[in-house]
Parts: sequence; structure tokens; C-alpha cells
Amino acid sequence: MIGTSVQLAISIGVRRGLLSNESGLGSAAIAQSASKSSDPSRNGLIAMTGTFIDTLLVNTLTTLT
Repeated sequence: MIGTSVQLAISIGVRRGLLSNESGLGSAAIAQSASKSSDPSRNGLIAMTGTFIDTLLVNTLTTLT
């Protein structure tokens, strides 16, 4: 019973994690192209941080509701 519940929770969490961000859609790249920074690694870090925060917030809020 407990094992099945844990397996179900992990399965649902992974699905939400995969579908909560826009990886592969390309709309984040459009927003990043407007940046004025001359350092490409900084732009990359900002792009990765945005995806992380988006995924973390969406999953946390979904879990709490």
C-alpha cells in the first residue's frame, strides 16, 4: 500500500515536472534574444535559472493545492 502510494506520487511528480516548463518550445529563446548582455554564459545561466524557478514554483503550487 505504501509502496504503491510512493510510486504513484513519484510518477505524478515526474509528469508535472516534465510538462510544467516550456523546454523545447523556443519561446524562452525569443525573450533571451532581447537581452543586452555581451556575455553569452550569463545569458545561458539566466535562461536555465528561469526554467528552474518556473518548474519549482509550478510543482510546489500544484502540490500544495
